[in-house]
Amino acid sequence: EGSSKVVYVDVVCYNEPPVGFPLEQARSGDVEDWRGGGGEVKRLRLDRSTGKCTMTGWPDNCFDEPKINPKVDGVQHRYSYGVIDDHGMLRVTKQDHETHEVLKWKEQDVSRELPWQPVFVPEPYNSQEDAGVV
Repeated sequence: EGSSKVVYVDVVCYNEPPVGFPLEQARSGDVEDWRGGGGEVKRLRLDRSTGKCTMTGWPDNCFDEPKINPKVDGVQHRYSYGVIDDHGMLRVTKQDHETHEVLKWKEQDVSRELPWQPVFVPEPYNSQEDAGVV
């Protein structure tokens, strides 16, 4: 926010400890036990001059394994990348913290591709936050 008096923290909040599931179960498409195992994305905004802390997030989202462009690590950023449960299928997504838009990887073959622990690789010599590949 242009002020060192405001600190933003993005977290994934869980109702219970997150636990993965066996790969064999995932390959068979049986993720019902895992559904809801992801957490909710929350952004905390702490105004250090007033001590006031506010929280925003996405309603009804289930997001896990969040990653960001390492070029924006430690500074306010707009995008997170991770895995969601999309009607029983695990999907790689890009989440926009400003608009709350969730973009899904359209080319993903959900019958064969099981995303797990995505990594964001930034495009060299590019300063745009979302320039890179997951």
